[in-house]
Amino acid sequence: ITTVAGINPTKGIEYFVEMAALLLKKNRNLLFLIAGAKLSSHSRYSEQIKKLIHLKNIQNKIVFLGLIEEIPSLLKSSDIFVCTSVSEASPMAVWEAMAMQKPIVTTDVGAVKKYIKNGESGYVVPIKNPQELFHKVNFLLKNRKKMNLLGKEARKVSKQYLDVEIAAKKYKIFYNNILKTEK
Repeated sequence: ITTVAGINPTKGIEYFVEMAALLLKKNRNLLFLIAGAKLSSHSRYSEQIKKLIHLKNIQNKIVFLGLIEEIPSLLKSSDIFVCTSVSEASPMAVWEAMAMQKPIVTTDVGAVKKYIKNGESGYVVPIKNPQELFHKVNFLLKNRKKMNLLGKEARKVSKQYLDVEIAAKKYKIFYNNILKTEK
């Protein structure tokens, strides 16, 4: 179970840890991966996360990968992608996971509801709610067929709406409209 997020308060890593602790009570064979930079400006937050992991006694089940370049390889090796952000405009990591055909469980931030329909292309849960994250991920772990269906639908949605060429065309239209109005 993977997340891609810098270690800072807006990414809600504590909720990922809380969710992991709940899931590990049910299944000790899980591994949780966190890919993202640990910046010195957020060292206090990083220490809080480490303390929480030790408090929950799950330090051997959560791996901090740091800043990595091969996000597609990481996502390919993952079963489920989880976004625990508490604030976000357009969570790129969610879009990347969708493109990699991964089932998504994400908090309700930014534009996620525009592209993720609950139970069809992923699950959207309230922010700051590790219980809801736990319930959706636990459900998926017990339902491989549903995991596969969500992943396939997420891929379809990403190709239809989030493809780079589509985004480039939208930006071109946007900038052309600005240039026209400035004349």
